[in-house]
Amino acid sequence: MSYIEVRCDYLDPFSQKYHIDAWTTDDENEEGRTIATVDKNGQVEWLIKILDKEQNANVFEAIEEAIIKQIENHEQ
Repeated sequence: MSYIEVRCDYLDPFSQKYHIDAWTTDDENEEGRTIATVDKNGQVEWLIKILDKEQNANVFEAIEEAIIKQIENHEQ
């Protein structure tokens, strides 16, 4: 499965983990799903299985972005 849109803009205030949320269509009514989380140490917890890393490059870009955000948040 590939994802049309992937975001990492939600930081859970309790767990302090960024959620990697993804959508399979560009339908505004589609509900996204959390496919991974990134903790304050940059550890990724996968909630799904990614079969094709090349086809899902946008997922890995979002994870890298979340790791950078976590590092920046904890340097302050």
